[in-house]
Amino acid sequence: MTDEQNSAMDESATTDALLETAARPFLSYSFLFKAWARSSDAKIISDGERIIAVNEEVCATFGYHPSELIGQCIDMLLPDALRHRHQAHRAGYVRHPVNRPMGAGGTLKARHKDGTEFPVVVNLLYHTGTDQTQIEATVRRVHEEEPKAAGETCIE
Repeated sequence: MTDEQNSAMDESATTDALLETAARPFLSYSFLFKAWARSSDAKIISDGERIIAVNEEVCATFGYHPSELIGQCIDMLLPDALRHRHQAHRAGYVRHPVNRPMGAGGTLKARHKDGTEFPVVVNLLYHTGTDQTQIEATVRRVHEEEPKAAGETCIE
């Protein structure tokens, strides 16, 4: 190994150690769960088909209460015209999951409970530490037609 490679490895290890030390106070389950649940982006965890969990922002973004989503097919959050095509995409992603943005540069559309469609950016993250792959979709509206009132929520 060259001196340059050793130096790069030492720098990487030092950076990792610094990041771990700085993050240690925040790496509790309680802190991480609250950060996820209260994220300003809508977050949806699925098994590749059915919704397992959602955070608070899903209400404001899609208009559904969490109890209306848990156990339902993720496709209910898509416009009707895209649902059939999305099934094949989901199946392919579950077979070969990769953390990545969804849509490869195209405009994605989502569907609100009231039927209106809106543009979104979606990032996918997968976890295979259990007996099945779990997928987290982080969804952000590209633009808001109506700003959400401060403190407005549909979780009670």
